[in-house]
Amino acid sequence: MIINVNDEWRIFSDPANWIVQRRFKNPKPKSNGEVYEWKNIAYCISLESAVKTMAERRIRIIESSDVSKILKKIQQIADELQAGLKPFQIDVKKAGGGVR
Repeated sequence: MIINVNDEWRIFSDPANWIVQRRFKNPKPKSNGEVYEWKNIAYCISLESAVKTMAERRIRIIESSDVSKILKKIQQIADELQAGLKPFQIDVKKAGGGVR
C-alpha cells in the first residue's frame, strides 16, 4: 500500500513495516530518464507510528526561526496528513503527539 501525503512525502507498507519515504532528486538519472527516487526515512510498526514519525521529521526540518511561520507550517503539515489519511480514519490532530 502507498499513501501519498504530498509530492515529497509518502508512507509505504510491506508485509512487516510501515515505511516513511521522502522523494529526492537523484544526481544521476536512471536509464528510463527518472530523475527522482523515493528514499526510506524510517521503519515503523504501525500506521499511526509512521504518521507520528513523518510529522516529527517534517517539523524538525522547518527552516525558520519565526515562531508564527513555524506554527503555520506545523498546521499545514497536520492538514496534509489529515487529508492523506482520511480514508484510514486516523485523526492526526488526536494521534499526532506534537501536531495539534
